[in-house]
Amino acid sequence: MNLFKSAILWCTLPLWTAGCSLRPRPLEILSSWGVQASAPGEYQLVRWESAQNTPVESTAQSLQARAPGGAELRAEHLSAAQLGQAEDYLRTRVQGILRIYDTRPEPYQGTVTRRIECPARFQPVVEHTREGDDRRITLRLFAGAGGAFGACADDNIKFQARITALYCARTRAVTWIEHFASPGSPAVHAPEFHCRGDVAPTAASFFELLKFRVARFIYRI
Repeated sequence: MNLFKSAILWCTLPLWTAGCSLRPRPLEILSSWGVQASAPGEYQLVRWESAQNTPVESTAQSLQARAPGGAELRAEHLSAAQLGQAEDYLRTRVQGILRIYDTRPEPYQGTVTRRIECPARFQPVVEHTREGDDRRITLRLFAGAGGAFGACADDNIKFQARITALYCARTRAVTWIEHFASPGSPAVHAPEFHCRGDVAPTAASFFELLKFRVARFIYRI
């Protein structure tokens, strides 16, 4: 089947009611997950996948996107989570990041014990928010090459990062969002992410994901 015929088939199948757009917009995917951004962004989808056997859900998805200014967005969505289960999961994951910044003994030390300490100005800033049964944890921190957390010196900092961890009661879902941008760039001001109050669990994102996968197979996008 040539490209022209496959394009016609693509646009006429009833399943693809969203039209002929092959790459959904990342913030639209987040919206279908029940998450709303405070401001629009020109993010381009790089990766969108589903996963199985994750800790707190019956279904899971993840995505990666980039903006023209060099900013990067990574998100994971875990559905069908109970409140207590979600809080434990988010608490464990946040604590795992904060432990990176704990003072610890220097490896391969000699007769004198020395300790590695991350200066206060490089420590993550953590904010907890509750709105009814919704939960939101925000971490503002620095990251090194590849988005690795734990950068505690100017020479090691490659990105200014913000993590938003959400539990949205209406959709019974956990969403973990990481945003990276070069310090001082306009893209460093990431959108704020919140639970949408006007959505219920939906299969729309499943069909969008299926469409994206078929398009990637046909057109090798």
